[in-house]
Amino acid sequence: MSKAEGITKRSESMRVRLDAQMMRRFAGVAADRGMAPSTLAAFVLAEYTCEQERTVIIHQIEREDGVIIGKSKR
Repeated sequence: MSKAEGITKRSESMRVRLDAQMMRRFAGVAADRGMAPSTLAAFVLAEYTCEQERTVIIHQIEREDGVIIGKSKR
């Protein structure tokens, strides 16, 4: 995959309201990573969404197969 193929262009937007202290903290984390707060928010939301989808799939597998899948250590 070329570099251009790995880039996803964002075409939708949403508004999120944070209190002033949280916004300063979030902006600080984004700055530490060299990105805009909106870019970090997009990454964070994408990761959260993927994790929630994986959780649903795991629970479906457990119910259907009676399989118990251990939690990964982080």
